[in-house]
Amino acid sequence: MDSDANENSEKTYDNIFNYYTSYGHASLWIRQRALRLIINSVLIKFIAVRMQNSTDHEHLRWKQNRMRANLASTSSELCGDVAFFFSRPRSEKSNSEDVPREYAILPRLASLLAWPLAVAVSTENVPEPQRQWLQNKLVLVARSLGDAILGRVAERGAFIF
Repeated sequence: MDSDANENSEKTYDNIFNYYTSYGHASLWIRQRALRLIINSVLIKFIAVRMQNSTDHEHLRWKQNRMRANLASTSSELCGDVAFFFSRPRSEKSNSEDVPREYAILPRLASLLAWPLAVAVSTENVPEPQRQWLQNKLVLVARSLGDAILGRVAERGAFIF
């Protein structure tokens, strides 16, 4: 595999890429998706508690599976949003002096990703392959920002208060 193909496989998760007209627009969508992850995770927990006190397990199990599917779909879309932030034109990458090569993202863009990525890697029920890919991106964001706390969130896969 050549280096360009390897680099492209690292930039996207399962070749999912969402294109936006600006980073601000992408930032709004990524934050909305992070909130949807939280909501779906809470609903999954709520349904699990409700199943303990209900006789309608089949319907509740269906709802829980639906919430898990929503969460998986939302996290997949979030991966496509994150990929947009890591896909700068080759000319911008080579001329950028303020970002070391291994960071792969400008600090001003990394700051837009910090909270949504921390939420995504901390949310229960996010499919593991997506969580790992998002954790890898959070590591790059933490390095770009020089933020040790975000680095620990990326290592542990959870935001611990």
